Amino acid sequence: MRFSAEQHLAITHDSCRHLLVSATAGAGKTTVMIERIARGLLTGRVRPDELLVMTFSEKAAAQMGERLGERLQKAAADPVTADAARPLLETIPEATVSTIHAFCNRLVSEFSVDLTGDDGQPLLEPGYGVLDQEEGASMLTEAVRSTLDDLYLLASQSARQVLADSGEPVPETLPFVSETTEPFTLAEPVSLADWLNQFLQMASAFAPGYGDDRLEALLLTMIRQLRSLPQYEDWIRKAVACPLTPAAFVEDPAVQAVFAELDRLASPALRDLEAIFDLPYVARTELPKANKTEKALLASLMVARRVLPDLRHALSLKGPERWDAVHEVGRRLLELKLPARSFSGEKGADLEQFYLLFVKHLMPLIHIISGTIASKTALAAYAPEAEYLFARTVEEQVQDEQVVRPLLLRFLETALLADRRYRAHKLRQNRIDFSDFEHYALRLLSLPDVAETVRARYSEMYLDEYQDTSSIQDAVIRKLGIRRDFMVGDVKQSIYRFRYANPGLFTSKAAAYRTVTAADERPEAESDGDLLLLNTNYRSCPAILNAVNDVFSVLMQNPQGEIVYDDSHRLNPGRTDLTDKEAAELTLVVMPQDTADEEEPGEQPAETFSALDYEAMEAVGKMRGLLDSGYRPEDIVVLGRSHNICAHYYRILRMTGMPVFGADNEKLFNTFELSLIDSLVSLLVNARQDIPLASVMLSVFAPEPFSEDELLRIRNETDRELMFHDAVPAYRQAGTPLAAKVGRFLDRIAGWRRQSHRFSVSELISSILTETGFADYAASLPQASARLSFLTRFLKWLQAADPGDLRTLLAVIAEMRSRGSALKDFQSDNAAGQIRVMTMHAAKGLEFKVVFAAGLAQKFTASTRERLLLSEEQGITTDYFDLKSGRYYRSMRHAHRQQWHADREMQEELRLLYVALTRAEERLIMMAGTNDPEKIRQAVEACFESATEMSFDRQKRVRNPLVLILSALRQNYPRAVDEFFNDATAAVQAGVVTLRQAGSGQAGYMPFVAVQTDNADPVENTDALIARIAAWLDPAVPNRQLAEAPSKLTVSELKRKLDRQLQADEDTAETPPVDMAFAVDRPDAKRRDEAKQLGTALHTVFQFLDLESFRRNPGEADYLDLLQDMTAKAQLDEADAERVKPFYQAVRAFAFSDVADRLTAPGTRVYREMPFTLAKPLPGMPGELTMVQGMIDLWYVTADGNIGLIDYKSDKLTASDPAQLTALYRERYQVQLDYYAEAIEKAMKKKVHWKQIWAIRDGLLLTIT
Repeated sequence: MRFSAEQHLAITHDSCRHLLVSATAGAGKTTVMIERIARGLLTGRVRPDELLVMTFSEKAAAQMGERLGERLQKAAADPVTADAARPLLETIPEATVSTIHAFCNRLVSEFSVDLTGDDGQPLLEPGYGVLDQEEGASMLTEAVRSTLDDLYLLASQSARQVLADSGEPVPETLPFVSETTEPFTLAEPVSLADWLNQFLQMASAFAPGYGDDRLEALLLTMIRQLRSLPQYEDWIRKAVACPLTPAAFVEDPAVQAVFAELDRLASPALRDLEAIFDLPYVARTELPKANKTEKALLASLMVARRVLPDLRHALSLKGPERWDAVHEVGRRLLELKLPARSFSGEKGADLEQFYLLFVKHLMPLIHIISGTIASKTALAAYAPEAEYLFARTVEEQVQDEQVVRPLLLRFLETALLADRRYRAHKLRQNRIDFSDFEHYALRLLSLPDVAETVRARYSEMYLDEYQDTSSIQDAVIRKLGIRRDFMVGDVKQSIYRFRYANPGLFTSKAAAYRTVTAADERPEAESDGDLLLLNTNYRSCPAILNAVNDVFSVLMQNPQGEIVYDDSHRLNPGRTDLTDKEAAELTLVVMPQDTADEEEPGEQPAETFSALDYEAMEAVGKMRGLLDSGYRPEDIVVLGRSHNICAHYYRILRMTGMPVFGADNEKLFNTFELSLIDSLVSLLVNARQDIPLASVMLSVFAPEPFSEDELLRIRNETDRELMFHDAVPAYRQAGTPLAAKVGRFLDRIAGWRRQSHRFSVSELISSILTETGFADYAASLPQASARLSFLTRFLKWLQAADPGDLRTLLAVIAEMRSRGSALKDFQSDNAAGQIRVMTMHAAKGLEFKVVFAAGLAQKFTASTRERLLLSEEQGITTDYFDLKSGRYYRSMRHAHRQQWHADREMQEELRLLYVALTRAEERLIMMAGTNDPEKIRQAVEACFESATEMSFDRQKRVRNPLVLILSALRQNYPRAVDEFFNDATAAVQAGVVTLRQAGSGQAGYMPFVAVQTDNADPVENTDALIARIAAWLDPAVPNRQLAEAPSKLTVSELKRKLDRQLQADEDTAETPPVDMAFAVDRPDAKRRDEAKQLGTALHTVFQFLDLESFRRNPGEADYLDLLQDMTAKAQLDEADAERVKPFYQAVRAFAFSDVADRLTAPGTRVYREMPFTLAKPLPGMPGELTMVQGMIDLWYVTADGNIGLIDYKSDKLTASDPAQLTALYRERYQVQLDYYAEAIEKAMKKKVHWKQIWAIRDGLLLTIT
């Protein structure tokens, strides 16, 4: 094989101890590594037993070993190298080729006698076991819960009283292994009584509300993150060693970053401020005809003109005085109320000119130091990163830190106590988990004798995928101290931050090492480390590489990010055998207008297909064209960011008859055949189960499978009082041929149940599958090869898991279901003849001729604002907490950390997108579906500060891959992207990327999906196709009414069905009404109406409203405090709190209404959010019942025993007077209130006196009956 100059350099370069190779996608890094190892072996530079090769996965390790063996076999066949190669074929198994985990486990096993605890005794016995992921997660959760239980018991009031009298301090250390929960301190001394009191305060602060679920989740996250760090207890002690001081505050990286931003903004902002007064719009505000907002704006600008020059002096100061001086400048500024951003009309052009100058530097500066920008909309649009940071002085913030510090310490100490208990539980069972491999290996390598023994074995180490290494893994590598190491990776493909990969390890080495290229002369002196670049891509055609470069040279240019996509990262084409014609394209599928109609508030949308479904259908048409042109199904892959995107594509591809393989999108036991096995096991464990019994009777497990009609006969010809599982054995005595068939079925089930007591689970299931010919049955179904592959993998898993008995197997299945375990444990790589659907993460390291990058209009997962954050680089921070009010408020340092984390998450999303796009060899097809292309266009434009200048600050706020891609293309090809939005019918070239729209939102649009029927040619785009697809989704079954009758309904569903029934009666008198029990809506959970979100938020406010307290303090500021308190307690999120802020008057009206007087009267008992269930007969189905469920907003019992119920409604209705409004609400909600009243009356044995609705928007109490 001929190697390029850069590849040859990576193979032969040998002038330093440490060699880092930055190998871009498709650069042949594995081939280079294999060749370098082989040449080292053939020349005698290294022996096989001196070789250590570590990879990221077991699969990669196996492939590395196989390819190295193949390379040596090739050398043995070459006369030039045969003599050296043949002996190596015998000794190459002595080389260590494994994952880092496996290597560490080998060290632990070999040196287990040296792995000792505080008492000098070995921690592990020979033959220790390894916990799998599920077992480890359960054991860790139990350790956290038991630790909290012990601490709560210790902190009980009686126990604390005894401890308070003793004043005994807690220890400063804790044992390496401990099952007891003995409090200790990481920092300053504290008495046991104070420790426990602060623990209770911490639990209340970090997990407000009832229950410990939130606190448990925080502790579990903290423990897992800590265990990705080496010597994590020492790291924590160092991080919290010193309380914050004013001097330390101003030296904090967050504070330094704030000052750097102010230094950047100050001079241009002051210059812009002077220029603003020369603008026509500001001059207009001085005229008498200026409105109130314009005059207030002028007054604020005049104050800013007088005050802001003092900022120069403030920024020139040093230490804490600098911060406080800026704080004082901000305090002197007035609130800035900006005019509406409407650039039409007489003032439009002048106002736009003002905004363009004001928002660039002046707006963010003013908001950062004063928080006086009143327009949140303007801030979100023009200064999204600006945050009010100078609200408090340095001393005030230091005091805030002193208040929250004990709570933070108690949280961290609780996490370490739970971690110690988890370790003790594992060691008591002589077991370890995967993270123990690394920690115990590091502990062993800290022993000089062990380290020297291991170090002497190896002379060369090779590490693949170094960008995905965690800090604990890197610590092990450094402790090994092997003489020469060769690390290869691509930081642009680091996509495992959620597994605590640390790409900073790669970038820091790349920055520190000397870059060596093929053009350089060989350095005379050795360096500590050299960086080599492999930037030539031998996978993809030039057009795809150019497209990737065009996108990421823009998106990865933020200096604050982890990568700057410069020439050292640019992809250079290495293949010349591929055509570039339409190699890269982006298709925006616009959803039909008639499926995107607005719904009534609270109503669920009824469309069958989502925008993502239409996108997938359009992709099917493209796939058929590719197959017709000569591509095979296995040449094509669909890559989605999430399992949800993959699931949509998988469903549409299967629905349209395409051969599709997508095992990693299937959840455990969600495939049909494995669900049948699950039903059979359930039946063998417990015969008194109707659904499993019916499933098995209809299946191949029955000697003669029953039909639906036969099951219905059994049901109808037996006592209707019997449950189905009792009716089946009773029918055995009927004396009919069907009864004999039932007898044979029951005998088979009884025989299998007897066998379950003699055989192992795997033996029993294998025997049953063989007896029933289950494999032949699976082979007769569509996608037979995939089904048989799943079945084989399941049986192998079953044999390895050895669950003991059938009941345990069911428990394991239930646990794996609850954790969302995927069928990847049973997955096969055999996708021959099928289009593959997989996540972008799963595609890492793979390549395909055709790649569909799917779901690009689906938003990234938004970064959550955690109360507490740990960062290896940034330390530990938390928001401030007021012990008296129980409220959180923002910490400037914590806000900076949150933004830092959000930026890193955004960088990870970009790298994931890069991985997906670089999998393509010949065709890259980017797909996005939307119902509003205008929003996409506006989002793209919002990324630009001017017509041609993209803003990195705005880009960081984008959560949509499509917007990012189009923004990057617009930076380079503005006319093309503008034409793409303006002309929905044209195919536009943006560089090498072809942009096109499909559908354009027209009513009735349906993509070409070509369903393959059994006896006909493919059916193309017709109304019949829509009906066919709907039929597949909702097939006809015997006795449809009974089959569709739901086992339970909600009151809201009943109300909605009645609304439609009444509407149908009005529209078509000839059409008989559909009984509301039999056609329940199928809700589309993906679409949440804004009105529904507002209604939910308002219900929450009224649910948690303390009437008596609010009546004492009914001001608007008190209302805002109430919302802040609800947000802090996680009762409202921040978005919902913003939604309900305008409803102060509505809440106040309720608080001082007549019904509020009744609720707060002495002796009244009030019940809120009360669930209920009623058993109601199904109309037209004698003897059949359905369960009606609902939630009563509020009901009460007065002192004299009268009962009233209130339902909160936020509908936006138009009525001329209260009587008409009452009639409208009665028509809408009479059914609901009647059910609510019936539930109360059955429970209380007493009539409901008042059935009323509180109309929130109208501030009126309406009596319905």
